[in-house]
Amino acid sequence: MTRRAAPQQPRAQTPPAAVTEVAPPPAAFEPAPPPPTWRDPWAWLSLVAVVLVIVQVRGAALAEPVLDDILHLRYLILGRHFDLLDGGGVPYYWRPLAKQIYFTLLGPVLITRPIWVAGLHVVALAAMTLLLYRALRATWPGSWAAAAASFAVLHESTRMFLAWPSNFQDLGAMLFGALAVHEVSRRRLPTALVALAASLFCKEVGVVIAVLLPFVPRRGGTTWRERFTIGAGAAATVLVWGALYATAIRHGVLMPKDAPGSEHTFAVPWLVRYAWVMRRTLGGAFNLGVAGAWGTIGGLVLAALAVATVIVLAANARARARLRAALPWTVWGALWCLGASATLPAIFPGWASYRGVPATAGLGLAVAGLAGAAHPLLLAGVVAVRTVLFMLAPPPTTVITALPPAADVVIDFPTLSRLQFVLRETRRTLQRGVPAPPHGSRVCLHYLPRLAEYAMKGDASLQAWYRDTTLAWVGYSDFRADTTLPVAAVVEYQPEMTPPVALVDPGAMRGLFAATGHLQAGDTHAALADLDRAVALQRDESARVFLGTVLSKRAVCLLELGPPEAAERDAERALVIWPDNLDSRYVIASVHAGRGEFAEAEAQLDTLLAANPNDQGAIELLGRVRQGKRPNE
Repeated sequence: MTRRAAPQQPRAQTPPAAVTEVAPPPAAFEPAPPPPTWRDPWAWLSLVAVVLVIVQVRGAALAEPVLDDILHLRYLILGRHFDLLDGGGVPYYWRPLAKQIYFTLLGPVLITRPIWVAGLHVVALAAMTLLLYRALRATWPGSWAAAAASFAVLHESTRMFLAWPSNFQDLGAMLFGALAVHEVSRRRLPTALVALAASLFCKEVGVVIAVLLPFVPRRGGTTWRERFTIGAGAAATVLVWGALYATAIRHGVLMPKDAPGSEHTFAVPWLVRYAWVMRRTLGGAFNLGVAGAWGTIGGLVLAALAVATVIVLAANARARARLRAALPWTVWGALWCLGASATLPAIFPGWASYRGVPATAGLGLAVAGLAGAAHPLLLAGVVAVRTVLFMLAPPPTTVITALPPAADVVIDFPTLSRLQFVLRETRRTLQRGVPAPPHGSRVCLHYLPRLAEYAMKGDASLQAWYRDTTLAWVGYSDFRADTTLPVAAVVEYQPEMTPPVALVDPGAMRGLFAATGHLQAGDTHAALADLDRAVALQRDESARVFLGTVLSKRAVCLLELGPPEAAERDAERALVIWPDNLDSRYVIASVHAGRGEFAEAEAQLDTLLAANPNDQGAIELLGRVRQGKRPNE
């Protein structure tokens, strides 16, 4: 009998030793739908940056009109006409929303309550931050969105956006650009195009937003048909804006190529100028140049964080997966930065620090995407370093200085705050002392700090303050040459003193002029009488420069008429009132030399000649003192 074989069970297959199990790729993060903004802690945290900007501008003469503000105000308040196709008082560029409309609506408030306008700028800055945050939050974690949305806010020059009315050109372009991005992210194209137009009407940098608008990353993605629709709408908006801009140019608006000396700028290759812009933009974006030695330390820390970010992204698969998910916004932000910078080579070589802020907004998206994808601590480190450097930036100038702060830029926040403080104190002092000057009056400026006259834009400031085109400034030397001028007041600056500005009665100043003339003619008695009359006519006792000058001249008279103790007494009083007057030091040195106190006399003369090396009388007296000779020997 044949034995039947039992059926065999299939044997388990043993995988070959060379085959290993491969883990599935890590999934990219999928952030949950964000909560309502008012309940989103990261949204509130992004606004902390705006609070820090407010802290950093405390004490400044916020929104006090200076420079181009003055020209806009005079043109639009006093011109009694409204033309959207001109430059609104400044011939360069056509920005009707940020020029004609802005100054027409806010001009009267800028003169009477400028702080209200600064408050409006705070609201605009906060709105821009929240709009950008909400657009990013649809696809990014809250921490990334907050870091990116607040990146441009923590730029040192964003302080100028709150302080300078003319900077609404940049702030408005960014605000409405952020609104356009936000509306596209919510699939609301009509309002996005209206916002885009508003951005363009504020500043040309809005063109960059127009180009990038079809590629705004959205939750759920965007089809090519949707991109085409968005792109067509943006292109139509830009074409309409461009046609109106061309009309404005035919109407008389000028471009950078029309500026005097522009041939030197455009002779430099565009790529060279663009590289210069990028270098300035990147340095300003990280606040490296405003914190002194701390900027160097901060730069080294940021470089270390950048290296660490590259290493983590190269070594960690999950980090690379996060980066792939974040790449649309990261690339979009980088293109925004490059595009916004491409609008600036025409300003070469005169950099103004605030110009780099719009490009910095795009850079913030790129930095947040890269550092956030690598590790949360790397992103936190970047935010912390930039915040510290921002808080170490120079504070606003709250005193009048004879010289402006040193800077390698056309204008920055310390320079702007100094000019605004000078003009605010001038306006307030003048309007208190002379509420309504007669038509055709002149106001004399004495001891004017450097750059202040440039900030006033000539007679435009005085005419805008009083709404009277017949008023004009007059220089001190012009008033001295023609004392019959109808001068309503003399504005005298008192650098490093309190108060920083004082009014001198024109009759008192005429008395000082007459006394100086009598002294030069050798009529000391007449000069002394003129000086006493000048003191009697001067009503504002806080005019320390004027009163110190009169007392020092009186001391010069008494030095000749005697006794020397009376001359010394007036000279010492004059130095207490105004320490920088030089006549008093000459008188005191002469009295010391007359007593044989040569060391004391030489000390006074050394101080005098350090301030005025060309004072021939002091040079001659110093020579006699060093020979041990008294003045009359």
